[in-house]
Amino acid sequence: GVDPARMGNDRTSMIDRKGRKAYNLKSYRKKKTTETASLVAKRIDRAQAEGDPYLAVFVDVGGVGGGVVDILHDTGYEHLVVPVNFGGRPIDTDRYTNKRAEIWKTMGEWFEGESGVDIPDDDSLHADLIGPTYTHNLIRNQLVLESKEQMVKRGIISPDEGDSLALTFSFPVAAPQKKAKRRTAPDWRT
Repeated sequence: GVDPARMGNDRTSMIDRKGRKAYNLKSYRKKKTTETASLVAKRIDRAQAEGDPYLAVFVDVGGVGGGVVDILHDTGYEHLVVPVNFGGRPIDTDRYTNKRAEIWKTMGEWFEGESGVDIPDDDSLHADLIGPTYTHNLIRNQLVLESKEQMVKRGIISPDEGDSLALTFSFPVAAPQKKAKRRTAPDWRT
């Protein structure tokens, strides 16, 4: 998951997740859109070279993220890079007000799984993960995740690293199935 920022106080944060393990957390301050796109491309290329290719890279397109996605799509990564709009439509419109609420709740359920999870031992990430609060709207009883603006009013910084991990839950991703080798029938004519 990639949560881009630019020149403000927020961080550009990136993290990888495979199954029950999140790893390779990196955060940067004051990165231009082109620099962020380059960092993402290098991560994709490195994973490919190490024989552990990414299946998808989810990027928040709010703010400056749209530019990062455009650059990555224009440079050959359109098959992997998936734009995600936090304010956009969730998969389950009955339960969630927006995509951000949905992916944070999905991430919370991942943490609650019986087999446990493995995340980086990082105080900043841990603080981000416990930062936002939830409520329900009264009209449709949908889950509402506290906005970043509301968090700032409470004295809590933007949960950039938490958002990057939450982004890894944007859409279901499954490893491609290997095709079974077709057995050839013996030639009975010989």
